[in-house]
Amino acid sequence: MKVKSALAVAPLLLALSAGDVAAKELSELDAFAKAVQILKGQPYGDSVVDVAHAIQSSERVARGENPCGGGVQTPIWVFRVEVAKSATHEAIAGYLVIDARTGHLVCAGLPFLD
Repeated sequence: MKVKSALAVAPLLLALSAGDVAAKELSELDAFAKAVQILKGQPYGDSVVDVAHAIQSSERVARGENPCGGGVQTPIWVFRVEVAKSATHEAIAGYLVIDARTGHLVCAGLPFLD
């Protein structure tokens, strides 16, 4: 999922205001909202829109390799994150992995989240 405009983030704002996640798996939009919550703040962005622009893609993985290492035991959402170089930090490229059921951080190949 690539967010191209602030208008496209409107559903995300609704998801961020939603209550606890039910026992079922998170939809892509719900997982995206959780990823934004985890990343929000410098250097990933202070606004929902800025963080949404830093997330380049998402993929649900039920089987195979976890980017953290080892095999996938329960479904996960993997988000590829890129942030351009700025006056305060170097360019950042990595991944954020969250549990597809709980939305909790599994691991991150990103600075400040390891």
